[in-house]
Amino acid sequence: MEAPFRCPNCGSEVPEGADRCPACARPLAASVGAAPDGARSDADPGVLERALGQLKQWRDAADTLGVEVPTVPRWVEARARREPSEGWSEVVRRLEESASVTIASAVARWEGTMTGRLDRLEAYHVDVQLERGQIQDALEAVEKGEAAQMVGSLRQVERLVALKERHLGQAREEIERLVALLTDMRSLGLSPPHDPARIAEQLDEELQHGRLAALKARLRSLRAEATHLLAERLPAYVTWYGTFLSAERGRGVSVDREVEELARGARALQRGHAEEAVHRLRVLAESHPAPGGPGPSTAPS
Repeated sequence: MEAPFRCPNCGSEVPEGADRCPACARPLAASVGAAPDGARSDADPGVLERALGQLKQWRDAADTLGVEVPTVPRWVEARARREPSEGWSEVVRRLEESASVTIASAVARWEGTMTGRLDRLEAYHVDVQLERGQIQDALEAVEKGEAAQMVGSLRQVERLVALKERHLGQAREEIERLVALLTDMRSLGLSPPHDPARIAEQLDEELQHGRLAALKARLRSLRAEATHLLAERLPAYVTWYGTFLSAERGRGVSVDREVEELARGARALQRGHAEEAVHRLRVLAESHPAPGGPGPSTAPS
């Protein structure tokens, strides 16, 4: 459904085919600075076509930017073509100017948001010079009225920045997962291969310096080392804790839930899900600790 045509002078909605605004009573042509009633001008038909073409480009750009720009109702367009000297072409041209202002403001807001994202990437020593150059290209394209080029630059920047942010986010998540794994191992008394706090500090430093390739390689190595130790030590822990639960049951303690959760942890280890296994068992040990402390410090190491 087309948006209603509004008076360029006061903004009120104008009924189809009206020559004057029903709110301010000014002739529509005169209200936008065109020739007053009775005057004629040699309007250039090319002005109308250029304005209509540019409006279409701004509408396409508006969809990308998530904003709205004025539209020209079909009856206004038809009248502008039929009566180019009566000021209707000027109405369309002013609508095109309004659309260009809306797009320029939206791009300026986008630039501010994107610059902040680039600054955060640079804080991790990620090279974003290409993206900064493309932002400048987008701004210049708006000034020249080159909507298609502006949209192309904008989308390219969005794609590259999102990709780099995703790589950083994945690296951060991998660090957190590894540290959590080592922390869970320590909580269960399984002697992790590295101190969780120290390794977190070292990995975070690598991330801060943007050494993503080296960081990912080290994360793979550390994870393989930890999971190898878990494969060796966790079965003995499961047996040890299962014996403890059997003794609890023998004393009349209800441990059905704990036995079921212990079985889930054991199955997760068998399926190669070491992180899930050790985390389940840590939560179990904290909710139903064995004698001697909050965690099973006497478990085999």
